[in-house]
Amino acid sequence: MEGIHVNRDPAIGVIADDLTGAGDTGVQFVAKGLEVSVLFCPEASLGATDGIVLETDSRTLAPTAAAKAVSQAVRWLKEQGTKLYYKKIDSTLRGNVGSEVQAALDESGLPFAVIAPAYPKMGRATEGGIHYVKGVPVHETEVARDPRTPVTESDLSRLLTAQTGEKTMLFPRGSGEDWAERLANCRKKGIRLLIFDAATDEDLVRIVQQLRQHAVLWVGSAGLAEHLLPALGEEKREELPETRGPVLTVSGSMSQVTQRQVKRMLQEPGTEILELDPTRLLFADPPSLEDAMERAGRVLKQGRDLVIYVGSGDTTGAKPAGWNRAEAGERIVGELGKLAGEVIRQNQVERLILTGGDTAKSVCRHIGAQGLTLKGEVEPGLPIGTLLGGPSGLAVTKAGAFGSDVSLVEANHRLKGTKVYE
Repeated sequence: MEGIHVNRDPAIGVIADDLTGAGDTGVQFVAKGLEVSVLFCPEASLGATDGIVLETDSRTLAPTAAAKAVSQAVRWLKEQGTKLYYKKIDSTLRGNVGSEVQAALDESGLPFAVIAPAYPKMGRATEGGIHYVKGVPVHETEVARDPRTPVTESDLSRLLTAQTGEKTMLFPRGSGEDWAERLANCRKKGIRLLIFDAATDEDLVRIVQQLRQHAVLWVGSAGLAEHLLPALGEEKREELPETRGPVLTVSGSMSQVTQRQVKRMLQEPGTEILELDPTRLLFADPPSLEDAMERAGRVLKQGRDLVIYVGSGDTTGAKPAGWNRAEAGERIVGELGKLAGEVIRQNQVERLILTGGDTAKSVCRHIGAQGLTLKGEVEPGLPIGTLLGGPSGLAVTKAGAFGSDVSLVEANHRLKGTKVYE
């Protein structure tokens, strides 16, 4: 982490395994009056800041590599004088949840991890230790078919024990008991991983109220983060810096939610859609990609908004020999980011919507961005911020499975400073 310079001790340090999650969690603290930036590049440089979100890009790494990345992040945050630690995990349990939580606990020296992945605003709830998305056990939803990080377990205790070898303790909803005594018992038994049921924002508030006086590692999605700190002043909608030109949306997400959002964008006047064949991206077919860049340039030079997205074509029988599904997905996202980066540079695009965490990081990497200074939210789960490093401009990031059918439309209007779709 050498090269990152912070002028004052951050009040809070967040460790997130992907970019969209880093943004939607960090912006919860912006709403409470803090200055927060997302960093994912060692060369980033900051002025005064209240909170730092370190994006470790570790969701798709092997467990040992992911744990190492998290340990390094926590160590750096300790060196900066961070006072409160938050380990952001995916609200659908993708990635190395247990390995990363264990690494953060070990490095921080904190006695417990308070684990509450619920995000009621997005339909994520935990009941009896089972995690649900809109009432369906998470391993029975579309994330079970995620090409890079499929989820096969909805039981948090089983998932965490399988990944860490540690025992867990479940704290049910509405038990009415004093949790301090249970914490003392857990300490005696050497239990560090504490799982908390939650189905409403009130449940999350209760968790924070009962445990805020204890030294713990907070673990959750943006849902728990929203209630972690009291407001430090009036919540206000921060003015965005002035930007010009059309909006470029880049989507590599295969989520059905995102596919519906892209279709809705088709109805917007002045918007064109450029669908990319995933097989062409997989094999980095030069003629096809050059043609796509030329088409994108023509649209943007006309001042029209553009959505570049990966179609749902089947690459099962077209993968290079020896490649698995995850490797194919990584190649597709990498080529998409490279193409989008060239389009942004050649056309001086200042307004971006990036959907899918891997896609967002790939695009940022190819344009030389080192992070985001968060400014607020378009709606829950859709943070907006200014790019750190690389070309100047604004970016909205969105997890693939987040939002309503009109979320991309709303983000487009917010970037332009025009009336939000109703």
